[in-house]
Amino acid sequence: MTKLEKAYVILVTLFCSVLIITNLVGLKIFKAPFSSLALTTGIITYPITFILSDVVTEIFGKKRANFMVYLGFFLSLMMFLIVQLMIALPPHEYWVEANNAFGYEKVSDYQNAYTSTFNVTSILIFASMLAFMSGQLIDVYLFQKIKELTKGKHLWMRNNGSTMVSQLVDTLIVNSIVLFLGFKMPLIQGLELMGAMYIYKLALSALSTPVTYGLVYMLREKSLNLNFYKSNI
Repeated sequence: MTKLEKAYVILVTLFCSVLIITNLVGLKIFKAPFSSLALTTGIITYPITFILSDVVTEIFGKKRANFMVYLGFFLSLMMFLIVQLMIALPPHEYWVEANNAFGYEKVSDYQNAYTSTFNVTSILIFASMLAFMSGQLIDVYLFQKIKELTKGKHLWMRNNGSTMVSQLVDTLIVNSIVLFLGFKMPLIQGLELMGAMYIYKLALSALSTPVTYGLVYMLREKSLNLNFYKSNI
């Protein structure tokens, strides 16, 4: 296995890991820094997947990037099914820890805490998976298309351009379903939340551009297998 092939395995592993982590912890709503706007915790980790998909598309091409997206989808679905099974298992009384820091006294307290933390309803998983597939596949397609139009130049343009559109699609899909169908949130409040999340995503995308450049440079220039990269331009 060449260094570039090892790098691909690492990037795919990071992509899938970040995606699964986001699906597990990304539903908490918190107060945005320096404002009173509300954001979901998924905004912290999920943009990383777009950086990784852009890097993979740039170096390894559209087919390998799409494979990574499909693999992420499958593993996220598997995670969802496993979590539902774990929640459904009957709790044992040994689970209760005496004088625990959370003040739980009964096994049902532990079960409720476990369920409220890890449970993802069918609506939420549907929204997450639909938004993920739509956003990531659009990102890969636009990134490759802009690359062809600019003849491989202006990485910053395809990195930010593809992310702007794909993140908009992702934000609209997942939050329209989660906020309005899942949380029954009022229209104005939901739109405000979506707008805030999209603005923060754009800001994170712009700030992450040097990271994308750095990863692409390392893979392109430091690899021993430069012919592989040239064949995917």
